[in-house]
Amino acid sequence: MNNYFRTVLIGLLTLSISMTAHADEIKQDTTEQQQQQQKAKDTSQQTYKDIEKTFGFVPKFLEQYPSASIDGAWAQMKSMEMNNNTALDAKSKELIGLAVAAQIPCTYCIEMHTKIAKSLGASDQEVKEAVAMAAATRHWSTVLNGLDIDEAQFSKDVDMIIKNMEKSKKLGE
Repeated sequence: MNNYFRTVLIGLLTLSISMTAHADEIKQDTTEQQQQQQKAKDTSQQTYKDIEKTFGFVPKFLEQYPSASIDGAWAQMKSMEMNNNTALDAKSKELIGLAVAAQIPCTYCIEMHTKIAKSLGASDQEVKEAVAMAAATRHWSTVLNGLDIDEAQFSKDVDMIIKNMEKSKKLGE
């Protein structure tokens, strides 16, 4: 019996040490998580301040965006959508955004891209043509994919179309 109790006691002590070590690991993980959360909170607060500085307020849709991701979302918005130093001008970006939004469809995006495009000088005709181009692209995508058109042959055809149209000076007419 003495050996039995000794074995049980050693087992319990080993279990106790193991549980204490595990508890310390959990405590350390929790502390690290709390530090990361605080850092993310501090960073997101700076982002909200930048949004307010840029727009004069923080729009509700950005306020409701998950704070853990707002930094990345705002960085993307500023570096591409709102950046005037890209290859595409702001009006073109908004017309593209409108065309995509019309196809998704996203009524929120349609409203925002239309209003911004018009504030940047887009005419009603440009807005209509952007949406019509989205519809035409969707139409031809349906036809080409639905008929399982050979991609290699299609690519050759596109090259030949461009070559012949450039030759006859009809490209862009």
